[in-house]
Amino acid sequence: MPPLSRKHIPDRIISNFKIPKSPPSTDFPSDILKQIKKNAKPKQAMKLSKLNKYFIQEFIYLGDQVHIYDDNVTFLNPGRKKYKIKEIPNNLGIGKTFRVYFDNLLPQLISKIVFCDLSFLHISSSVKVSFEDFKFLTSSESFFELHLHGKVVDKDEIIPYEILLENVPSLRHFSISRLSSLHLTKRFYEKFCVSNLKILNLWNLTKFFDIEPFLNSMKKKPNLRIYFHFEESVAPGNVNAYIDKLVAADKLDSRPPYFYSCFIASKKLENLRKAYDLKIRGDL
Repeated sequence: MPPLSRKHIPDRIISNFKIPKSPPSTDFPSDILKQIKKNAKPKQAMKLSKLNKYFIQEFIYLGDQVHIYDDNVTFLNPGRKKYKIKEIPNNLGIGKTFRVYFDNLLPQLISKIVFCDLSFLHISSSVKVSFEDFKFLTSSESFFELHLHGKVVDKDEIIPYEILLENVPSLRHFSISRLSSLHLTKRFYEKFCVSNLKILNLWNLTKFFDIEPFLNSMKKKPNLRIYFHFEESVAPGNVNAYIDKLVAADKLDSRPPYFYSCFIASKKLENLRKAYDLKIRGDL
C-alpha cells in the first residue's frame, strides 16, 4: 500500500515530527543507534522517539480519524475508506482522533502503529483496553480529550479513573460513563482536584448519584466545568431541589454545574454561572 502524498499529511505532523536523517550526537557509535532504530518494535520506537525524533520510524498516514468496528478499520482523510486488518501496513501512523467501538481488532492494529499523535480517544461501553495500550494511545503531548465509556484493565483488574488521569497530565477534557459512589474515593477527589482538567462530563448517572457531596468534594478545583447527564428514567425532584438550593445560596465559591436532560432546565442557574464568570474576572 503506497503512502499518502505529503499534501494529505497534516502540516502539524510534518512540522512537529520531521524525522532527522542522522543519529544524534552521543557517546554511542552512530552505527549502533541506526541498528537500534532499525530493529525497534513499534512501542519501543515510540518510547525512543520521546528522547530524540531521530527514532521516529517512517510511517504511512491514512487519515486524521480512525474508527475500529467489529470487522474493519475505517480512516477518514477526508473521505471514508474501510480496510480489513490484514490490509493495513505494518508502519502505520495515526493522528488526531481514534474511536474504538469494538476491541477485537485493537491489539492487532496497535501492533502496526509506529507513530501516534492522538489528541482525542473514544472508548465505547463494550470495549476493554489494556492499560499498556491505553498509555500508548494517550502518550502524545498533544493529547487532551478522553471519552471513556468502557474499561481500561490490567490483567482483568479495572484501572481507577484517578490512575488514568495521573498517567495523562495533558488531559483537559474527561468524559466518564456511569460514575458511582464506588469510584468516589479520597484518592479520586485528590487527583481530580490537582489535575489539569478543564471539563468533566459525567454520563448516564443513575438515581443513586448524589450531586451535593460530589460537588462539595470538588471545591478545591472551583473553576472546573462539570456537566451532569442523568439517565432519562431518573425523576427530576432531587436534582431540581438541589438547583433551587444552589440558586438561593449567597456565596459563589465554585463554578455552578451544568445539567443536561429533557426535564432539567433553569434560567436562574445559567445566570448564576454568568455571575461566577464575572466574579473570577474581577468584574463583580
